[in-house]
Amino acid sequence: EILVDSSSTTVQSLLATMYPVSQAAGHPTITRVPTDTFHQWHHSQAESQEEKEIPSENTTQQAAPGATKTGFNANVTWSISAPPRQLIALPERLLFEATELSRGEHAAASALLNYILDTQLGLLPPLQPPKRYSVASHVRMSAPTIQALELLRPLMGDNADAGRSLRSEIDHTRTSAGGRLLAQRLLAPSADLDIIEQRLDFVEFFGANPRVRDHIYEHLADIGDVERAVNKLSLNCGGPHDLLDIARTLKVVSKIKAILFDYLERSAGKKPRGPKRSNVARNRRSGALQSHRAESEIRGVVCAKESALQSLDELAKDIASKIRSDAPRDLKELGFLQPDCSKEIRSLHRQLEVKDEQRGQLQEKWRQQYGCNTLKLDTIPALGHFIEVSKRESARMAEAHSEFRMIQSLKSKVRFENSEWTYMLSEIEMLRNRLQVEEMRIFEELRDSALAASLAIRTNSRILAEIDVAISSALHASTRQYVRPRFVTFEPDSNTKRHTITNGRHPVVESQLLESSRQYVGNDCMFDSTNARVLLLTGPNMGGKSTYLRQIALTSILAQLGSFVPADDAQLQIVDAIYSRIGAHDNLALDQSTFMIEMSETADILKHATPESLVILDEIGRGTSTSDGIAIAYATLRYLHDKVRCKAVFATHYHELVPHVVPALDALDPLHTAVYEDGKGGFSFLHRVRPGICTDSHALYVAQIAGIPKKVLEMARDFAASKKSTT
Repeated sequence: EILVDSSSTTVQSLLATMYPVSQAAGHPTITRVPTDTFHQWHHSQAESQEEKEIPSENTTQQAAPGATKTGFNANVTWSISAPPRQLIALPERLLFEATELSRGEHAAASALLNYILDTQLGLLPPLQPPKRYSVASHVRMSAPTIQALELLRPLMGDNADAGRSLRSEIDHTRTSAGGRLLAQRLLAPSADLDIIEQRLDFVEFFGANPRVRDHIYEHLADIGDVERAVNKLSLNCGGPHDLLDIARTLKVVSKIKAILFDYLERSAGKKPRGPKRSNVARNRRSGALQSHRAESEIRGVVCAKESALQSLDELAKDIASKIRSDAPRDLKELGFLQPDCSKEIRSLHRQLEVKDEQRGQLQEKWRQQYGCNTLKLDTIPALGHFIEVSKRESARMAEAHSEFRMIQSLKSKVRFENSEWTYMLSEIEMLRNRLQVEEMRIFEELRDSALAASLAIRTNSRILAEIDVAISSALHASTRQYVRPRFVTFEPDSNTKRHTITNGRHPVVESQLLESSRQYVGNDCMFDSTNARVLLLTGPNMGGKSTYLRQIALTSILAQLGSFVPADDAQLQIVDAIYSRIGAHDNLALDQSTFMIEMSETADILKHATPESLVILDEIGRGTSTSDGIAIAYATLRYLHDKVRCKAVFATHYHELVPHVVPALDALDPLHTAVYEDGKGGFSFLHRVRPGICTDSHALYVAQIAGIPKKVLEMARDFAASKKSTT
């Protein structure tokens, strides 16, 4: 029972929208009462019980206490008993099937469904039962993190010289749904180990079975965007090409299902093997895909995907047999159906052919009769039907004024009308209208058949997208020699959590270097909860610190979205969030300086990071004075180490921090990027991460590479030397 304060028009309007007045079952009891009665009842009920349940079906309504004494108006009271988990006739099944949702979630779903009903004007798209979305089941990443890691687009824009994003590097999908799914996984990698392992199993299957992979990959090119096609058809925005996309995709579904079934049949008699323990270096040299999973587990994933694909051959055959393969996209254009798709269509096409022959005969008859070789029968929307001849021959037509009446004279031609041609054209138009009506009837039948199978079509689209993404990942892993990550929790003989990457690489930078025949320098990374929870990274500018930070984060993202990773070996922990503070930019439109944005992003990290998060920070505090910057960097590093206790990589040029943090923080491990100096002014960045501290940023080397004039460099060196001598 829902009691509504009669003075609250907002609440009344909302409930009246959510539960329309009706005598049909399907709505909870709603009772309007005066304001004072409502408050009196509310206070009395609050003392006796915390929550009043919605009555079950056929429960008799109980009036609010004191309703009759305060002038309770029966004309504004209605009572409708119904099960609590129903809304109105159309979407009630959706809510009834979602039995795992709480009452609050059902209320939210009810409001959304009513909004759709009110705004779509009866054109309700096919909906599936609501499902609970758990934020904890996905990796959280802020917008600055997504931008800094260049997941979807490069920092400098989408032009050719701006570099590449992670998506553009790993995306080899061939379907629109596959591309969308990959982007979705990039933005929200899974934090559920079972889901991640199943995705990796699927990738490994296609990596280990290249013939199956290539065969399916070839068929994926024929798949249309059926998910959007179904949506368009449900909203009366679709056309023949949408049905053709569905039919073409359903044919591919049957082929792919047959390929997977054939593999399962052939492998059924083989004796399952246990987890492989292959040599890492040998696998990397050969480009093989590693596995630590039993073949039975991988086969189970493949079997589940094959079973989930639903063959709808009859629907595909029906659409293909009735709609022309070259059908126009516009539904209003005539002739998008096969001429022999029905008896009525076949008859109308024959009659139109006869009329077309009669038209040609009539045109030839008048040409011969009046000696007008330029005469032709035509029609245009602005003028209608007419007979057109050249200006020179129009006099011969004018002589037969009883048959032809001039309706328009142009510079080089004259147009006439004639009753015989008018009557013939009216017959043609009647036939065309009948044909259009019949084509629309058959199209609507096909559309309704497709919409009736929309749930199966959407399921197929989802499975095909997963297959597309898995094949894309397998192809990239084989080409770039990626390995399958392993997820660990605790060491068998200790409580230490480890997160180790051996010879890790940045996927985008490595690819760009290979294109210019250069080799990427891989680096190791190891976190453990006891001795190296926070990595303090120092080193010269251009030494590779930012690349190292990003590749650590990208490795976790790739692993948890269900892809192999660019490394020789990866034993990772599941992270619940990834945060980054990299780069410098301002936002003048929002009155935010570079340093303000840096501090805002840092504050967001310190507030929301958990012990299971991965944080990468690059040069915190550099946007202000040296003393203030060092203080902020020190406090941030201490807070991450002592309070948050997450995995973090902290890159800085503030070497003054070293004596204050390295001896004091027991779970901090100092690293640096190495540089080679020959003692004669020559130098080289090695891009190799090594243990220890680098106390020189070598900024003058970078300035020299950038082309700073020699005189400026000499002045800078003299100033630096004089400053050192005074200190």
